[in-house]
Amino acid sequence: MKRLFDISLEEKNRILEMHQSATKKNYLFEQGPASDGEDEGDFEPNVRNTVGKPEKFNVPEKIEDTEIEEFSKAISHLRDRIKELRKARRDESIEVVYNNIKRVILKALNSVIKKIDDIKLIIRYNKDVRTFEKLEKEHQKLEEIKRKLEESKQPATIEDLEKMKKDIFREIGSVLGVIVGQIVFFSSQKGKQMLRNLGMDFKNDL
Repeated sequence: MKRLFDISLEEKNRILEMHQSATKKNYLFEQGPASDGEDEGDFEPNVRNTVGKPEKFNVPEKIEDTEIEEFSKAISHLRDRIKELRKARRDESIEVVYNNIKRVILKALNSVIKKIDDIKLIIRYNKDVRTFEKLEKEHQKLEEIKRKLEESKQPATIEDLEKMKKDIFREIGSVLGVIVGQIVFFSSQKGKQMLRNLGMDFKNDL
């Protein structure tokens, strides 16, 4: 009987190569045993290819200038939105001003938080545990500010609204000042200068 499903060695290799190319982005991270002084969660990522050979995952050794620039843009955008909201007209209704504060700040804050998440990954992969823990602590504060704003209720008077607005801006500025300081210690020379300038801007604006 004729065998219809015979595949040549050349064809097998071609199929295997196609499979490897198609799945090379689907990494499987392996966590090795924790060494002394390291948490179990601090691992050096590896990726295993389709034939079982471990490969080193290409993790950046520093925060690239492009990451710094994107983070700086996100913070600058947030800072500009805060400036606009600080000058919000008092003759508008409480409801309009309050809803505008929530909508504008939450949108800008989400962008900053996303960039901080990206930077935290680089720091964690490089096993800078102390910097990661400090950054994580401030990051959680920023998440808490976001949660409080999301769950906040509309103030009864314009004076209460002004106080709420001022408190939110002060808390955001305080937390971001610390976060920028932590990232300075883990960034490139160009990035350090950009972050220092950004930190000065926030100190002056808020």
